[in-house]
Amino acid sequence: MEEDTARLQRKREHIDELLELFPFWGSRQAMERTRPKNPEAGAEPKYEPSDDERAVLAKQAQRLKDQVRVPRMNFVEDVRGGRLEFDHPDQAIAAALLREAFGTTTDGQFAKGLIGYLCTVLLTDENSGFDYPRAEDLNRAISYCRR
Repeated sequence: MEEDTARLQRKREHIDELLELFPFWGSRQAMERTRPKNPEAGAEPKYEPSDDERAVLAKQAQRLKDQVRVPRMNFVEDVRGGRLEFDHPDQAIAAALLREAFGTTTDGQFAKGLIGYLCTVLLTDENSGFDYPRAEDLNRAISYCRR
């Protein structure tokens, strides 16, 4: 209980310091009056979805559960130069997951070609010494191409 009182006192002192710096905010008392005593009292009742909405949400959840999770790709720059790598401990397994996400499991050429095309059309990262896009942009583009 004493800890709560001390914490509240520190909070009030901090607000008073801020009000000295920013007097146009008003007073601490005015700020405290505008806060609701019980924030849940003014809250509206929680929305309950209809049966149709629940069915759609259940289908969406199942689809997300069944979706192949593709490891993120990173651009690595080291003494060997610049290259793409998966953020995964096993690069071969990560490549198989990517092929599955693209809907082609027999040949890695399609996935490699698509990644190459995506790297070509995305803007180049100015902070890179190589002609690579930002990894975030490539990963977002891959998410658009997944089946």
